[in-house]
Amino acid sequence: MQMQTVSFRIDASKVHELDMLAQTQSLRRTDLIVAAVDAYILSIRDRSKEPVKGFGLWKDTPEDGLEYQERLRSEWERL
Repeated sequence: MQMQTVSFRIDASKVHELDMLAQTQSLRRTDLIVAAVDAYILSIRDRSKEPVKGFGLWKDTPEDGLEYQERLRSEWERL
């Protein structure tokens, strides 16, 4: 795999934290950043494969979604 150098700005405190983590794990700062980017990319890919959580929510409900909404609104106090 071809590697490429990338530059970006980050808070000095975060660089210090990365350095401390790298030292405790006997890794280079670069290794931690590459692992974090890899994990982020995988999480985004996995999330895009998840079904929409609200899809089919009313399929097993005897009451229509609009009827439910209107029933709830009818409980509101009229001004």
